[in-house]
Amino acid sequence: MPTKHDVIALHRKHPDWSMNRVAIELNCMPEYVRATARRNKLKFRSSEIFKLGRLVCSLGLSENDLRKMAARKEASHAR
Repeated sequence: MPTKHDVIALHRKHPDWSMNRVAIELNCMPEYVRATARRNKLKFRSSEIFKLGRLVCSLGLSENDLRKMAARKEASHAR
């Protein structure tokens, strides 16, 4: 069973990993990683992604809409 120190160390080594990825690597439950993160004030990248997803949904946009906007932005930067 991993300890809180294992969760913290892995998060510091891979700050871009999600809670689920950390749980898989440590072979533990995501709930354990989530609780450890909350108690130790760790910020996982996935929480930012979920906030963005909720914002996109609230605006009535789809994943395809975002892909089109990203493609347009890439095209404008390539000029």
